[in-house]
Amino acid sequence: QDAAGRKANRLLTRVDAAGKEKWTAPPETLFPEMKIDLDKNATSAIFFMKSNIGVSRLGGLVLLQLRGVGAIGFDFETGRRLWDISL
Repeated sequence: QDAAGRKANRLLTRVDAAGKEKWTAPPETLFPEMKIDLDKNATSAIFFMKSNIGVSRLGGLVLLQLRGVGAIGFDFETGRRLWDISL
């Protein structure tokens, strides 16, 4: 997240083994459904969302999945969004 609390946006960040940030995919490159709903309890929304997000690496691809919404493929080295699939 880019902030604590109810106004947080989700981010996807690649960090290397030494803890150095390699790249960050900003909120506008992720699913709009991942944004915290300000009208709902932010804490509940965070825990609900956490169980519906999956991130995995497949070679040079980082795969972000949001259950019931779709998947986005990012380049592992650059963080560039390569493609997306909606369900």
